[in-house]
Amino acid sequence: MRWLLLFSAVPLLAWGGSALAATQTDFADCQQMQDLNLGIAGCTKIAEDPNGIVSDRATAYFDRGIDHFVRGELDAAIADWSASVKLVPTYAHAYNNLAKAYRAKGDYQHALDGYSQAIKLDPQLVSAFKGRGITYFANGDAAKAEADFRRAESMDSSDPYTALWLNIAVRRQNQPYDITKSAIHLNMGAWPAPLLLLYAGQVNPHEVAVSAQNIDPVITQARLCDAYFFIGESMLLSSDKGDKDEATDLFQRTLKVCPATADQYSVAAAELKAMGKPLEAPGESAEQGAPAKSVQ
Repeated sequence: MRWLLLFSAVPLLAWGGSALAATQTDFADCQQMQDLNLGIAGCTKIAEDPNGIVSDRATAYFDRGIDHFVRGELDAAIADWSASVKLVPTYAHAYNNLAKAYRAKGDYQHALDGYSQAIKLDPQLVSAFKGRGITYFANGDAAKAEADFRRAESMDSSDPYTALWLNIAVRRQNQPYDITKSAIHLNMGAWPAPLLLLYAGQVNPHEVAVSAQNIDPVITQARLCDAYFFIGESMLLSSDKGDKDEATDLFQRTLKVCPATADQYSVAAAELKAMGKPLEAPGESAEQGAPAKSVQ
């Protein structure tokens, strides 16, 4: 599973001759990607140094927020990303990640506010349009979700997940959607191509589940997170009334295999709530290591 977070695009820099309490090792630790605890410790030294460079402190709070988010510590991530934008009010990427954390907590209004602020600051930030679309969808507004997904697709037609979300949002409004038009721009030889084929009516759910298997159990679990959720959504679209029993089972499976910070997890939980169905226990992370700190 790859988290749809935006990571700091510019590396932190430590230089000699300053009064910084943080060392160059702290800067390196903050941005390394293998050890979350080490990352948090290094970022803390930089972020909480009152004599530090403002931009460095904001980026350190930003990176520490990522480490907390990956560990499922949503309140800590929100606190760090809030500190980032307080130091640098134009930090669009921090607003984007802050919104994602709020959505993971089920706080849709703060999530929408965060995404909208990110878009205001950076109108070309594709992930903010996509994230706001997912939030609108989770909140039951398929029409506004569709508008954001279309904007995201117009800026980046190579993202298969945008095509999947757009397909669901349009069809939730009882409108037809030909996902094969999106598939023209996509790599149909790689995951999640089977899900695109499912929505195109060219494969069945069993074939998707089989194609999700991989010799690496981490990859299998990440793909099953996708498969259970998007197959569940397809069940709700399968007829006039939809197959709610099958969808319920699949959304509950989604909660078991997806990390609680995943888009699929938060929307599956929203779907179950809307149907008046119980939620299963939160899932565990489908990825054991920390993600790379690069733009996703």
